[in-house]
Amino acid sequence: MVLHFRVRRCHSGFLLLEALIAFTLLGLFLLAVGLTLLLSHRGVLAAGDRTRGIGLAERALEAARSIRDQSFASVTDGNHGVVVGTGASAGQWKWSGTAVTGSGYTTVVTVSTIAADRKRADARTSWNFGASRSGSVLLTTELTDWRLAWSVGNWGVASLDGSITEGAAVVFRDVLVVASGSTLAAYVTGDDSVAGNGVLVAYDVTTMPPTKQWSETFGGQGLQLAVRGSTLYVLTRAAGSEVRVYNIASLFSPALLSSRDIPGSGRARSIAVRQDALLVGAAQDAVEAELYAYAIPQASIFTLSGSLQMTDGSAPISINMIGLRGKYGYLATSQDTAELRVAGVDDAERLTAQSASGYNLTDRSEDGTAIAITGTAALIGTQGGSLFSEAVLLTATGAVPRSPPGPWAHEAGSGVSPSAQVNDIAMDPSQRYAFCAVEGDRDLQIVDLRKLQQGQPEEVFSATLAGFGRAVHYNIQRDRLYMLTDTILSVYKPG
Repeated sequence: MVLHFRVRRCHSGFLLLEALIAFTLLGLFLLAVGLTLLLSHRGVLAAGDRTRGIGLAERALEAARSIRDQSFASVTDGNHGVVVGTGASAGQWKWSGTAVTGSGYTTVVTVSTIAADRKRADARTSWNFGASRSGSVLLTTELTDWRLAWSVGNWGVASLDGSITEGAAVVFRDVLVVASGSTLAAYVTGDDSVAGNGVLVAYDVTTMPPTKQWSETFGGQGLQLAVRGSTLYVLTRAAGSEVRVYNIASLFSPALLSSRDIPGSGRARSIAVRQDALLVGAAQDAVEAELYAYAIPQASIFTLSGSLQMTDGSAPISINMIGLRGKYGYLATSQDTAELRVAGVDDAERLTAQSASGYNLTDRSEDGTAIAITGTAALIGTQGGSLFSEAVLLTATGAVPRSPPGPWAHEAGSGVSPSAQVNDIAMDPSQRYAFCAVEGDRDLQIVDLRKLQQGQPEEVFSATLAGFGRAVHYNIQRDRLYMLTDTILSVYKPG
């Protein structure tokens, strides 16, 4: 007899383990999905908070403009809240206390005096809705007493109003004029070629001739200047401290607040201020970005918000000068196929290139060296060449200028110096005159832009000075031009 035994195997323990593993993996998956949805939801909420904050700050600035339109005398210095009036002032904006709070948002408008006819208004909106949902935004505008009519004189018969000369070793680079009441200060930066230091000088230009009031030296080379309210920003080539920040509440006693490093080593080339952001252009780099935006909600706060790698499609480019209009930054660059590039700068955290092609001056491959933006006029200066004009006027009605109409070109060179370089450009707000600082035989050139567009001889004034033309600054309140050559600050007036 043959006996058969059936072996029964028991796998209950393994089945339980497999079930536990499956439930664990499922739980982890659901947890990951939940966290992703939660973080995404928080991100959406945070973005919504910021958008709402920007809207409230913009509304506060519109209210400040409305109050200015009612009476410029009502725009008093200090902190204000804004509300819509009732009763006799129904439907009109008015100040109310020092802040306005609603729906978890607090908005404060801070007004400060720039000049007798100009005020600065900072609208700050802050919120705090708990973890990951707190923040603030700061928007800035200037309020002008538009009832005062400023006129531009006849710059075709310009004349020297006054000048002052520094030591022979100094090479000036940039000039900026700041007003406080009836007092005007001209800040000038550059470098001392003998000592190897950068220099910053403050001149009193309220009356002529200019008088030197204060000076300071620092490491590196002084390049460009920018101002916001009572804060002066000095761009240098000093590695580790390319941006120096000064308090100029007392015009002739600047106080250094801080200095900041730009990524890379001594790459800073250009600077501009927009609302609560400082924009810095840099020399080309294979790794680092070329355009940086720093949040500057207060003079003592200076933090990197965003950056943008600028390339010509294959290689990085340098940003030599920055002009601002609305939400765009107009960049004079080293790109051969687009001497003028445009970047979206309305959101400092998300800088954007408006076009990879930009605007190409098709008759040249020289670098863009200077840019001036006023209204719909964009004027770009370039390095010199004997076969083309060094200053080109464009119509900038959109993001990136296009032609026709234009472009209209001005020849900055001559038979003596055919390859003159335009180092700086300024325009008056009416877009009638352009003022060019030129590295050539005619260091200062004044161009009538209307004549330029009509095909008539456009250069209405020029001056040959000691050294090269380095920088220009036009002040509409005084209708004066401040001109730098290597060692001289000259002030010109119209006829």
